[in-house]
Amino acid sequence: MTRSLLSIQTELHALFRGQVELQTTAEALSLPVERLRIYWDFVRGHVRRALTQNFPVLVGCLPHTTFEALFEEYFRLHPPPSFAFNEAAEAFVGFLEEREGWEGHKGLRPGHAALSRFEWELSLAFHAPVEVPAVVETPCLNPTLAVLKLPFAVPRFLLNWQAGLRDQTCPLSCAPDELSLIFRHPKRETACFFAATDDLLFALAVIERGSTAEVVAEEAGLPVVSAVNAMRYAVSIGLVLDAARD
Repeated sequence: MTRSLLSIQTELHALFRGQVELQTTAEALSLPVERLRIYWDFVRGHVRRALTQNFPVLVGCLPHTTFEALFEEYFRLHPPPSFAFNEAAEAFVGFLEEREGWEGHKGLRPGHAALSRFEWELSLAFHAPVEVPAVVETPCLNPTLAVLKLPFAVPRFLLNWQAGLRDQTCPLSCAPDELSLIFRHPKRETACFFAATDDLLFALAVIERGSTAEVVAEEAGLPVVSAVNAMRYAVSIGLVLDAARD
């Protein structure tokens, strides 16, 4: 009997969710058990790689047993909807947020969900199907920009991690809601992040108003030299795209 793709997927998802045994699914699909086991291992490996590559710091700072327990539960609750790599990981942030503060997994702390959201935004910026133009006629914002507000000091944690400080403890130090700017660098083609300092917020305001640093500075009573330097810095890091950028 010919099976529809939907019916096959339904059978497989029941297997992934642990609702049926491998042998039962193999019989329902008229497949040898060992052949189905190969597929089972492949799909699990696919999801595991999606998590470890999209959330490398989170996975690195979680106890191994904690990550394994989370992986098993995530795989059961969120079978991959397709073989698109990032789709296998896109539900993980919400999955962790639902468990924030939950003692069901030893080693899972408040702040881990915030870290996962930050890493996911970095991944989205890197993979954004948006071209960052090499040339622009007028200054504009980097089209991959995302502004993220979190109640944990995630940027500081990541900077320390990148500097080799791998013994940091979680939960991350709680902090007043901090704004972070995340975007893909126009030249290096890497995802980067910066704290939303006053200088960078000023640059955002200038672009949003379609004005110039000098005009906005004069209207706000700010030093023009400082305002111009703020815009130059925003251009240098790739936050603002400008026709005159190097």
